[in-house]
Amino acid sequence: MKRLVMAAAVMGTLLVLGYGFLPTVEVSTADHFATGWWSLVPPVIAIGLAIAMRQIIAPLCLSVLVGALIGVHGDVMAGVLALFRRYLWPVLTDVTHLSILLFTASLLGLVRVATVSGGIQGVINKILTRASDPQRVQVATAWMGIAVFFDDYANTAVIGCTMRSVFDRFKLSREKLAYLIDSTAAPVAGIAIISTWIGMEVSTMQNAVRGLTDANGYSLVFQALPYRFYCFAALGMVFALVYSNRDFGPMLTAERAARMDACVRVDHHLALGGGDSLPIWNQKRTARMGDALWPIAFVINTIFFAVLLGGTHAIPPEQRRFPRFILDSFVESSNLMDGHYLFYVFAVAALMGSVIAIVLPWLTGGLHLGEGLKEWMKGVQGIVPTLIVLVLAWTLSWVCRDVGTADYLVAISKPFLRAHWVPAVVFILAGLIAFSTGTSWGTMAILMPVAASLGYHAGGMAVMLPSMAAVLDGAIFGDHCSPISDTTILSSACSGCDHLEHVRTQMPYALAGATAAGTGGYVLVNALGYPLWTGYLVIAVLIGVIVMGLGKVPNKT
Repeated sequence: MKRLVMAAAVMGTLLVLGYGFLPTVEVSTADHFATGWWSLVPPVIAIGLAIAMRQIIAPLCLSVLVGALIGVHGDVMAGVLALFRRYLWPVLTDVTHLSILLFTASLLGLVRVATVSGGIQGVINKILTRASDPQRVQVATAWMGIAVFFDDYANTAVIGCTMRSVFDRFKLSREKLAYLIDSTAAPVAGIAIISTWIGMEVSTMQNAVRGLTDANGYSLVFQALPYRFYCFAALGMVFALVYSNRDFGPMLTAERAARMDACVRVDHHLALGGGDSLPIWNQKRTARMGDALWPIAFVINTIFFAVLLGGTHAIPPEQRRFPRFILDSFVESSNLMDGHYLFYVFAVAALMGSVIAIVLPWLTGGLHLGEGLKEWMKGVQGIVPTLIVLVLAWTLSWVCRDVGTADYLVAISKPFLRAHWVPAVVFILAGLIAFSTGTSWGTMAILMPVAASLGYHAGGMAVMLPSMAAVLDGAIFGDHCSPISDTTILSSACSGCDHLEHVRTQMPYALAGATAAGTGGYVLVNALGYPLWTGYLVIAVLIGVIVMGLGKVPNKT
C-alpha cells in the first residue's frame, strides 16, 4: 500500500513539474480507421493480460503505453510524451474525473468512520432483525439496489460498503454481493426517469437525431424505454436468483466455498493491490445506527435536493409542473457549469457527509475527533489502488478513442446490417465496444449517432428507437463483462471482492440476461415483429428456465 501511495505521489509530482517542459504531441488520426485492426490491440492487451496475470494495474499500464505508441505510429519518444501530456495529464486534471475520485474516496472514508464508531453495526443489527437467513439478506440487498436508483456510483459505494459485513456474517460470498450491486446499479439508473443518467441519455439522443427527426430528447427516452430489454432482463436475473436461492457456474462455486468457511473474511485480499479497507468494529463501543444512517442519508438527500434546486432554477416558473419538473430538473442540472454541476454536487455532498460522520460520534462520546479523522484518512488510503485503476481505465478509453477502436468495430460491422436486424447488431456492437473500452457513457456517445442514422434510414422511427435503446443496453452489458470498466472496478472494491473473481462470476449471469434479452427482444420483437408483451413473456420464461435448470441451492453446511 505504501509503495502504491508513493508511486502515485511521484507520478503526480512529475506530471506537475514536467508538464510545462513537455512538447505538444498530436496523435495522428487524420486517416479514418488508419490504424485498422491495430486499434483493437490496446484493449486486447488490457483484458487478456488481466485475465492471465490475475491483476489489473500492470496490464492497464502496458495497454495505455502500447496505445500511445500506435497513435504516433511507433515513435517511442513521441509515444512516451503523448502518454503523459495527451492522456495522463488531461485525465488527472479533468473536473469530472477529479469529482468522481473525490466522491468515491470520501464516501469510503465516511463508511470506515461509521464502522469504527459502531454505526454500521447498528444498521447491521437492524437488518438482521428482518433478514434472518442468507436468502433474505440477498433479497434485501437486491431491493436496496432498486431503492438507490438515482446514481450507479452512489448505489455501488453505499450498498457495497454497508452490506459486506452482513454477507460475511451469513457466510455469503463477496462475489455475490459485487454481482448484486453491479447488476442493479447501472440498469436501474439507466431506466429511472429521475437519475444522473437521464441527462446523458436525453442529450445523446437529441444530438444523434438532429437532421433526422424533430423529436426531442425527452420523448425519445420515453419512447425507447419499452425496448430496454437487457436492463429489465438483468434485473429479472437478479431477483430470480435471490428469490429462488439458486446459483450456477463460478458463482455457485464461490457461494459453496463461502458457506463452508467457518471464518469471517475480514482481510480478504483485493487483486487491485490493497486489502480490505474496513476494520473490525470494537464491541466496547455502543452500536448507534444513527452514526451511519445520518451521514449516508445526508449525502443522498443533499444530492437529490441540490439537483432539484439547480435544475429548477434553470426552468421558467410557468413550466414548473409536478411531476414533470423533477425530471426537467435532473436534465437541466446536468447542463449547469459546463456539465460539471452534478459531479461537484456529488463530491461536496460526500465531503460534508464525512464531516458529519466524524463529528456525530464525537458529540455522543463514541469516538474522539482526532480518531475519527485518522480513520477517515485510513479509509481514503485503502481505496488508492482502486483510484489508480480508475485513472488508468479512463486513460485507456481516451487512447481507444484516438486510435479508433470504436470506429473500426462500427466500420467492419456496417456491411452486415439489415433493416430489422439493426437493433440486434447494434446491441452486440455496443457490448463489444463497452467491453473493449471499459466505458458505457463513452460507448453511448460514440455509437448513438451511427445507430440512429442506420436505424432511421433502414426503417424510420420503428427501427431507430429500438436501435438507440440497444446502444444504451449494449453499453451496460459490455460494462458488466469488462474487467476494465470503472463501475465493475468500483463494485469489486466496495464489496471487498477480488476484482477478477467478480468479473468471472458475474459474466455468466450477464451473458444469460443478454441471451434472454436478445432472443425475446431483439429477435422476436424487433426482427420478427411480435408484440412487446410476447417478447417480455419469452424473456421471463427464459430467465426462469436458466435459473431453475442450471441453478442449484448452495450447500448450507
